Amino acid sequence: MSNTIFHWQDKHQLMSDQQLMAQYKATLDKEWVATLFGRYVDLLYGLSLKHLKQSDECVDAVYEIFELIVDKLRKHEVDNFKSWLYRVACNYCIDKIRRHKNKTIDIASSQLQLIDASYDLIDDMKEKEMILEKINTCLLSLNANQRQSIEMFFFQEKSYQIIAEELNISWDQTRSLIQNGKRNLKICMQQQS
Repeated sequence: MSNTIFHWQDKHQLMSDQQLMAQYKATLDKEWVATLFGRYVDLLYGLSLKHLKQSDECVDAVYEIFELIVDKLRKHEVDNFKSWLYRVACNYCIDKIRRHKNKTIDIASSQLQLIDASYDLIDDMKEKEMILEKINTCLLSLNANQRQSIEMFFFQEKSYQIIAEELNISWDQTRSLIQNGKRNLKICMQQQS
């Protein structure tokens, strides 16, 4: 659906994300980023819709994220474009929500299910930001495998099977990493309270 909204076409289907990024850095021609961006426009639209809730606002957000990454790609070395783009987009949505204080920040509670329903009732923006900082701190405290599995499952919404395939581990190992990661996040969040 969003490809028809955004009219992005992949003119360089045979090139990898890494090759497209290298071409952009070499030429600074936005067309390379547009091709790269177009591959993930559906993901970004869905992510924006999930956080910002309104379709018109999401369309604007996608275009703004595109302009943001054009600038950021010049300054940063990126190993995995899709993961990096996802983080940039999440941060953009969080910042947009912060700028509009009448919006509810429900990223942490809905994704990780670590904070009880009272989180949505918090009126103080600083307290919401403190909770998000605690989650980020706790995510960083996990070992690399647990953190990667948690991020893939909750933030990228990948299934156990896809995570197992991408990490080249068994389904049971994936389940264990996610369950242990969730438990360790809960413990960390409780210790920081």
